[in-house]
Amino acid sequence: LVLGKLRFRYEIASCSGCQSVTLWAPKGPSRTLHGGEQTAEVAEVAGLSFFPLGDRLLTWSQRGAAAIWAVRSGEALHVLRGGAGIMRARVFPEGDRVATRGEDGLVTIWDAGTGEALRQFGVRWQGEPRSAMDITGEIDVFPTGRRVLTWGRVEHATVWSAELGKPRCRLSGHRSTIAAAAVFPDGHRVITGGLDSR
Repeated sequence: LVLGKLRFRYEIASCSGCQSVTLWAPKGPSRTLHGGEQTAEVAEVAGLSFFPLGDRLLTWSQRGAAAIWAVRSGEALHVLRGGAGIMRARVFPEGDRVATRGEDGLVTIWDAGTGEALRQFGVRWQGEPRSAMDITGEIDVFPTGRRVLTWGRVEHATVWSAELGKPRCRLSGHRSTIAAAAVFPDGHRVITGGLDSR
């Protein structure tokens, strides 16, 4: 079950590896977003996130694509297709862009209004994953929208410039894969958790 909160008319969106997403109001299910044949590749939803104003919804699927939906009409506005498949996606705080992480480890920044890819950056993964925990590449966006954090499959996390696509700093110290990370609300700190229990 994947849940996300919405500020206005609808309160919760949910999906469980299904072909559609349900938007729930306080008194029960209110609207269902159907992929349809043209967006079959965004079915089997793996995660979702609302845009800041609550008028759009971002989903990404187990089939390697992401989609931006209009909440009111239920229409798929844009389908985001990464060359190596999309594993994770995040909405920028301003709601104008989307960041995705591909199966190859690369980050793509998308224009949320047009669905066009603006830039791609990162370090392409080499070789096969060492364990199941090494498969997933994660991503987060800083509150200012100027930086992006990536981690997964390696022993460090990296802070990137979202505008230039260049690394700002590398966060090292773990002896095994970083399994979880988060940016503090003030945007000045990052917390990480690794498989080395550190």
